[in-house]
This record gives sequence, structure tokens and C-alpha cells, in this order.
Amino acid sequence: MTAFRYNSTGYDPNAKFPLIPDGWFPFKIVEAKFQESSKGYPMVLAKCKCLDPRHTDKGLIWHYVAFIPIKEPGGGMNVHFRKSIGGPWEGDALVNTEEWEGKTFMGKVITEEYNGKSNNKFKEISPIKDDIPFGEGPKEDDPFG
Repeated sequence: MTAFRYNSTGYDPNAKFPLIPDGWFPFKIVEAKFQESSKGYPMVLAKCKCLDPRHTDKGLIWHYVAFIPIKEPGGGMNVHFRKSIGGPWEGDALVNTEEWEGKTFMGKVITEEYNGKSNNKFKEISPIKDDIPFGEGPKEDDPFG
């Protein structure tokens, strides 16, 4: 048996974490892990970091990409995601999660409540383009705006 002490004094289970405001922002995949969906389909968990300097401290958005058969509802969503990150997406392509790490894309962030807590998620994904405006617009005191 292994035992150790851990002091959780000061932990607040109701604490709220800072969230990214709703809007379009650039993201980078910092980790991609293979998993299996609840229906048994291959799935990739992409942990995504916001690259906008105003929001780099706001944590990661976990985005699940399920590989549903192409003729079923939602079957094309993984194709769109792979195309948006610049990965192989046409025909019979090999999906290598290690190649996803470091890829960038634009994500339209929304805030949703899940199990009583507010969380960020992606409503839309797009390749990085110059014509997609960032987020909520610059603030007057923002050195990056």
C-alpha cells in the first residue's frame, strides 16, 4: 500500500475559471489523443489553446472529433475538422494524432453550461484565414488591439 498526505486547504469546488469570450479566435492543438466514442467509433480528443494574446491564460478547450461512418448523420464533421487543420481528409486517409499536435485553426467559441458549470466549446471550426475577425474586438486599454 502506498500512502501520502495531500493538503487541499483553500480548494473551492465552486470556483469559476476564466473563460474565453464568445467569438472567433485562433487556436493550436497542443495535445491529441486517440479514444473510442460511447458508440464504439474512433475518436480524437484535441486539447486546444487559444493563441489570442488576450486569452492565452484561459485554459484549454477540449474538442472531441468522432469518426462516425460518412453516410450517417455527423459523418462529415471529422472531415471538415481535418480539412480545417490542414490534415489529410480526402478519400481513405491515415489519421495520425501525433500529426495533429501543433496544427492551427480558427474556432468560434461559445459558452455553455454543463453540470452546473460554464465551459467554453467550439460552435464552428474554420481554417486560419485573414478575413475572419477575431473575437469581441479590441478594448481601448488593450496593447494588442
